[in-house]
Amino acid sequence: MVLLKPSPISVLVTAVSLMTTQSSAALLMRGSCQKSHKSVHFRVPGYLTSPIHTNECRETVSSSIAPVVSLNPGELLLFRRHYSTCCCAITETSLHETELQSADGRPPITLQYRRIEECVCVDCADLSTHRRVVLDTR
Repeated sequence: MVLLKPSPISVLVTAVSLMTTQSSAALLMRGSCQKSHKSVHFRVPGYLTSPIHTNECRETVSSSIAPVVSLNPGELLLFRRHYSTCCCAITETSLHETELQSADGRPPITLQYRRIEECVCVDCADLSTHRRVVLDTR
């Protein structure tokens, strides 16, 4: 068995490529997932409309463009787009209620709802795990 010793150039290219991949992945994973204020108007026939402050999580699809690192001079003009793997996951909610008043003299009814308090960026591959956790906290 003959062991080939890698050339210094191939080791350097591999190291640079690995560092670039890791830093791009870290940059994209940070992504953007922000809580923003949102109110909805919940309607029940015969009752006055009441605005409900629920909040929402917004994710920004981001990408980066990086040059291809190669020993082949023909590939030095190539650039590759890397897309974010950031998906929003809700990490904290709170339970709220509001009383809806009747327009025709019926007794008021109490409406319960959840408000998003915090959301974070997680890897989209892990989203089903986070979604299950959030749904179990209700």
